[in-house]
Amino acid sequence: MNQLMPSSILFFAAATHAIVAADGRGFRFLRGHGTSLTVSSSNATRVLDADGGHVQRVTEAWQRAGSPDVYAFMDGVRTALQPFERDYLEGRGEWPGKVDSVSACSYDVARPGFLGGCPQGGCRVFNSLEEAQKACDLNRQSCSGVTKTANALFEVREGSTINSSPSGEISYLRKTCGGEYSKTAQNVYSAFSRAVENGMANSSLFLLKKLGPPRGDDSIFLSIASYRDTSCGPTLRRAFERAKHPEKLFVGIVQMNCERQCMTGTGWGETRQWIPSGPDPDCALEFCTSRLGRPLCDEGHVRMMRLEEKDALGPYFSRFLNSRLYRAETYFMQIDSHTNFRQDWDATMVSQIKRTPNYPRTIISNYPPSGAAEDKSVWSAFDASRQEGSPGLCSAIFEESGGATTARFERTDAEEPKGDALSPPFSCFIAAGFFFGGAQLVDEVPFDPYMPWMFMGEELAFTIRFWTSGFDIHRPAADVVKHEYVRSEHPKFWESVNMIFSDPGMHNDLTACVLPRLHHLLSVSAPGAESTVLASASSNIVDPASVPLGRYSVGSNRSRQAFFTLVGMDFDKHVSEVPEWYKQSKPPPERLRVVNSRFA
Repeated sequence: MNQLMPSSILFFAAATHAIVAADGRGFRFLRGHGTSLTVSSSNATRVLDADGGHVQRVTEAWQRAGSPDVYAFMDGVRTALQPFERDYLEGRGEWPGKVDSVSACSYDVARPGFLGGCPQGGCRVFNSLEEAQKACDLNRQSCSGVTKTANALFEVREGSTINSSPSGEISYLRKTCGGEYSKTAQNVYSAFSRAVENGMANSSLFLLKKLGPPRGDDSIFLSIASYRDTSCGPTLRRAFERAKHPEKLFVGIVQMNCERQCMTGTGWGETRQWIPSGPDPDCALEFCTSRLGRPLCDEGHVRMMRLEEKDALGPYFSRFLNSRLYRAETYFMQIDSHTNFRQDWDATMVSQIKRTPNYPRTIISNYPPSGAAEDKSVWSAFDASRQEGSPGLCSAIFEESGGATTARFERTDAEEPKGDALSPPFSCFIAAGFFFGGAQLVDEVPFDPYMPWMFMGEELAFTIRFWTSGFDIHRPAADVVKHEYVRSEHPKFWESVNMIFSDPGMHNDLTACVLPRLHHLLSVSAPGAESTVLASASSNIVDPASVPLGRYSVGSNRSRQAFFTLVGMDFDKHVSEVPEWYKQSKPPPERLRVVNSRFA
C-alpha cells in the first residue's frame, strides 16, 4: 500500500467528524486530545469500510456537558510532567517548540559511591572531571553523572542512584541543564500533585461530581484500566458474549497505548529485554465492528478514554479516571484488562451479592484462578446445587517496594462453607484485579487521584477505605473470572516510566516517594520519615505524607484499629495471622464489624 500513496495523506471523514491519516503505519483516526485509532495497513480498507471513526465517536459519546472532563484534566497533568520528559520527547521528535542547543549542566557535590551502568557510547574515561562532565552534557539523554574511580580517572555513567563503593569511589550526579528541570522523584511528584489539585479545584471540569445514586435495575459498570494490553479486546468480548444480560452491562475503559516508535518487554528476570515492537491495538475496535458488539457500542455500552503510553501513571491513578466514566449503574466491578469470564457471570455475581447481610454495601473479591482472555473454551455457568467455594485473601507478606514497606496478599484456604452454595463467605482483603460491589462505593468512597505510579499497595488502600466506610468484604462462593498472571511477553508500566523519564531508577524512586501517603492512610510509621522533605510556604516540594487526605481518608463508620484487629494484621511489626473466623468460614466478630460501633 505504501507504494500506491505518498508517505502521508489526510482525508476528512465528514460523516464521522474524524480526520483520517494514512501513512506507512496504517490509518489513524485523529482526535483533539493527541491520540488516535491505529490499524495496520493490511486491513485498513476493511476498517475504513466498517467506519473505525464511528467506533471512536460512539465509545467517547459519554463526553457531554456537565460530565467529568477527564481529558481536560489529563491535559493539565500531561503539561505539568512534560518538562521532566524532555529527553524522551526530543528523541521521538515530540518536544514542543524550538529545541534549545545543549548548554552547560550543573552537578551535585561529590558524594561517596559509584553510579552504575554505561550510557550510550559506553563508560568513556577522562583524565579530568571537567572533560567527563562536558561529555555527559552532550549525552544527557542517557548520562546521569560522573564517577571518579579508585585510580583517579573519571567515567561517565548512566545510573542515577549512588551505590556504596568499597574501593572509595565518589560520584557527581547531573542536576539540570539549560532549560531542563531537576528530574528528581520529589520534583516530579510535586508537579503532578499541583496539577491534580488545580484540576480537582476547577469546578468547570466536574471531577468531584456525584455520579449516583445507583438506579437499582441490576445494571453493572465494568471498570477496566488497560496499559498497552493486547488482551484488552478479547477481555471486552468475553465480558459481553458470556453475560446472561449483556443489555445491562456497561464497560468503562481507560486505555494507555503506544502508537509509534514502540518498545515492549520479553523474557523474565535476568533474561528480561526491552525491544522494539509494533503499535498497540485499540481495545474496542474489533468488538465494536463485530455483529455482537456494534449495536451495543452504538447504544453506549462501551465508554472509552484513549490516552498515550506516557500517560500511564500506574493502576491506582487509572482507577480514579475509570470511576469518572461511571453513570449510576447498580453494581461496580473492577478487573484487569487480561481477564476471561464464566458463562452467566453477571447473574451469578448479582445472586451472590444479594445474599450478603450488608447488601448493597458489600465487596466480593479474591485473586481469580489463572486463565487467558484469548481462551475460547467453554466455562459452564455455575451450578447452584453444589458447593464450589473459592479461596479469599486473608494473609499478607510484607515487602520493600522502592525503599518503603507495603503488603502483598495471598490466596488463603478455609473450611468448605456450609449452606447456600451462592452465599459468599466473609473475607479480609480486596484484590485490585477483581472486585464486585454495590456502586454506592463510587460516591461514598471516591477513588484517590494522588497516588500515581504505585503498583504495590493499592489493594491495602482499597481494603481499609472500603471497610472503614461500612462495606463488608467477602470472597466469592463461586469464581466467575480468570486472570492472566506474570505476562512476561508484555511491557510493564514501570518499564515505560523509566523510559519516559530517561532514568532506569525513576519508578522505584517515585514509589518510595509516594508510598508514605499509604502509610499516612494507615496511620503507621514510614521508614526514613525523619528525612522526608516537607511541603511549606517557602518550598515547591509536595510531600505525599503531609498532604491532607480529606475525602480520600479512611471512613468514619469503623475504625482503623478495628480493621487491623479483624484481619489479624500489625503493619508496623510486619505481622499477619489468618483469623480463626476466616479459617472456619464463619462471620467475623459482630463487635468489630458493626457499623458506628463504639470502636468507630
